[in-house]
Parts: sequence; structure tokens; C-alpha cells
Amino acid sequence: MSYAQAASRGAQQSPEEVRHHRDCKIQVLVVQLPVEHLYPRAPPPPQIEVADSDTTNTSLIDVDSPHVSSVPSTFESQEIKTTTQAERIEREREREKAAAAAAERERERELCKDKDKGKRKAGKEAATKTAVAKAKLSRNITNPVILGNALFMTFAGTGLGFGAYQKHIRGALTWRVIGMWSGIVGAVVFVDYFVSK
Repeated sequence: MSYAQAASRGAQQSPEEVRHHRDCKIQVLVVQLPVEHLYPRAPPPPQIEVADSDTTNTSLIDVDSPHVSSVPSTFESQEIKTTTQAERIEREREREKAAAAAAERERERELCKDKDKGKRKAGKEAATKTAVAKAKLSRNITNPVILGNALFMTFAGTGLGFGAYQKHIRGALTWRVIGMWSGIVGAVVFVDYFVSK
């Protein structure tokens, strides 16, 4: 069979062709060949041997400079190889520093604005609360219930504080005494709440 005939049939093989290849004697020969002959490789590429002798180039040329100059043989291992590269890196560092300083100044300015806004807002809120408290006080100054409660709280707080101090000096102030007084104050406040409604 010619190549043209095989190509015209397409990629499919007939069962006869598959069987023919299994029975082929070349297969036996191929199995007996060493692996190197089955998969031939290309020869390795030639390599250049570098000798560390004085015959190698001791200097390279810096083409970025305005004039030709020689550089040391360690030129390739240097991080910055040319003066123009060093100048460019220095300019980039200066730009980064300037940008960081500008960002810091902007952040400080924003913080100052926020503080000023907070102070003004707190001042307005305090003034509003004070005005509301003054309005409530002036409105309720003549209310007898409010006046009675205020006087009662003042005298009760003074009396309880003085009594607790005297008990403390004598060493008789215990948690039991504090609990009893708290219960009495709670009962009086409870009654006062319902009476003053």
C-alpha cells in the first residue's frame, strides 16, 4: 500500500492492518534492541568552558555614559550598573519620599479637619443640651412635685452620707447595714414615683 492510499483512507485502521502489525516480526527485533536505539537523542549542545584566567575580559564598556569608559569585571554582579541607572533610581527614591511626605501632610490635614469638626459638633451638642436643660429647669421651677423631690433627694443624700461616715468611723458600717439602707431608699423612691404621678 502506498502512502497516498493510506492517507486517503484517513486516520482509521482496518482490523486487518491492526492484526498485520501485531504479527510483524519487526516487533520482536524492536523488543530485543537496547532502549537507547528505540529513542535516539540529539547530541548534547557544545558548551563553552569559562576559565578564570587573566585572558578573559577584565573590563566591559558602559554604553549609557556620554563617553566610553571601562568598568570592573564584577560589573555584571552589581545591582546598579550605570551612572544613568543610579541617577534614575535616586530620582525615583526622591519622588517616593516626596509622595510619602505629601500623603502624610494630607493625612495630618484630614485629622485636623476631623478634630475641628468633632470639637464644633461636640460644642454644638453641649450647647443644645445645656439650652434644653435650662428650658426644662425654668419650666419646672414652679412645679411643687419637682421642688419637693429635689429637696427630699438633697436631704436624704446628705443624711445617708453623714450616717454612713459616722458608722464607718465607729467600725459599724457593714454590708448588712448598707443593704438595709439601700432597701429603704428603694422603697421610698418607689412610693414617691407613684405619688408624684
